[in-house]
Amino acid sequence: MKDCVAVLCTFLVIGACSKPRTEAPMERQVLVKEQPAGQEATTRDSMVARPRPPEAKTAAYSYSIVEHATPHEMFADSTVTVLVKVRNTSDRAWSTEGPTKLGFYWTNEENKRLRGEEGRALLRKDTPPEAAVFFQCRVKAPATPGRYRLVWDMIEEKVAWFESKGVKPLRVSVTVL
Repeated sequence: MKDCVAVLCTFLVIGACSKPRTEAPMERQVLVKEQPAGQEATTRDSMVARPRPPEAKTAAYSYSIVEHATPHEMFADSTVTVLVKVRNTSDRAWSTEGPTKLGFYWTNEENKRLRGEEGRALLRKDTPPEAAVFFQCRVKAPATPGRYRLVWDMIEEKVAWFESKGVKPLRVSVTVL
């Protein structure tokens, strides 16, 4: 004779709605009892209200590049001014008095960073969470013609590049003529 096994299945029940949910989701628990061969399985349902876990705050190191005017071609050793619009998606304000800046550096096609080929753009106005700000960046192309990547990333001076905190920077392919 086959042994009986009880299985507890839990499903999160979320109804489709056009507005954000404010109430806690319901968990539906279905207890399924497996019966010996020849007998029907029996079930018992119950709805259990579970509080929704608090939503995680946005990381302190978070941003998105909204738009940029990075050229795809530059002459060797030339300098251009590039406008980059960045949205602060972190949970703290960026201050013009603080260490937060837009940084950039060059890599080769194998993503190896070029020594001494980097720069910073200062924050021009205080930027609260969810606000966007324009940076004006003076970018100098590498001296040797070839294919490169210009990497845009926020930096907190003397602390870290945001990339080292898990944020994916913008990498733009640039041909240097």
